[in-house]
Amino acid sequence: MGDELQLRAGEQADVIIRVSNVPGGSIELIRDGKSVPVSPGAKITAAEHEVTFVEKGDGRRHWLRVDVRDAEGKLALVGNPIYLNREAAK
Repeated sequence: MGDELQLRAGEQADVIIRVSNVPGGSIELIRDGKSVPVSPGAKITAAEHEVTFVEKGDGRRHWLRVDVRDAEGKLALVGNPIYLNREAAK
């Protein structure tokens, strides 16, 4: 969890989210501070759950974070952010 990634405009990265031991929970993707849908696969259906999505680069700075909620909707995990194109801030 947590890293930096250079993702130029037009490039894309496969992002894999793996969650263990949160049956009935859900995955929440936060991009630049806003919740965005993770579909399909946001609902955790097994003890070992995996979701893959493609992040498309636009050349600008962004950050992503994955949160996991338990079956009651309580926050079970706050992931570390992945920063996209961080050096563009310099």
